[in-house]
Amino acid sequence: MTLRCRSTPIWSERASPFPDVGPRRHNPPGIAFEDLPRIDAVLISHNHYDHLDLTTIERLWRRDRPHIVAPLGNDAIIKARDPAIAVTTLDWGQRALLAPGASVNAVSAQHWSARSLNDRNHALWAGFVLEARGRTVYFAGDTGFGDGQIFSGIAARHRRIDLALLPIGAYEPRWFMVDQHMNPDDAARAFKLLRARQALGFHWGTFQLTDEGAHQPALDLGQALASRDIPSKRFLAARPGQIWAG
Repeated sequence: MTLRCRSTPIWSERASPFPDVGPRRHNPPGIAFEDLPRIDAVLISHNHYDHLDLTTIERLWRRDRPHIVAPLGNDAIIKARDPAIAVTTLDWGQRALLAPGASVNAVSAQHWSARSLNDRNHALWAGFVLEARGRTVYFAGDTGFGDGQIFSGIAARHRRIDLALLPIGAYEPRWFMVDQHMNPDDAARAFKLLRARQALGFHWGTFQLTDEGAHQPALDLGQALASRDIPSKRFLAARPGQIWAG
């Protein structure tokens, strides 16, 4: 069995409700939409426009009819675009079966949600733990580090994490972003708490959302790993379109 999943996919040019206004792509998609293999499952972490792109979701649904999994309340947003799209919604701690022997668990994250001025936190946000054939992948979604209990708690419930996908971008100015986005040093601390075998850093390089430069997260991650005695090969800043085989 081969299960192909995409987490919070976006092929649109802007992360915005408007086609000509809002953050524009800094890099093109790593693979052209037409070249994608069949997608079996789509995991949506929350409803911000750089994570829930309705145009992309609709295209994937029309082409592949994937199993779409999202935190509570996000189904209403998707179905307002196309009522025919099927969405499985999960609360933190709930689980869904993706295929025989493959499941996804929704886990907590420190973040927030909104798509307009009057719907703040009307829909939930989450990370995901995928389990299949004895392997475990943790996708953090967007999250702040907080007191670290999110990550130590996941490690306690999932004793083996083969791969952790951790956000490393959109973190400056720190006084404003600290509660909602980890910086590379936070991600390095989270990696150690998770006791994961390998990590890939995401949430950088696609859209210029905050004050740090587009390439700064990768540089800062290298410094964070060195300061915390983590071998650089165990935590890579995954560039858009980069192929990694672990």
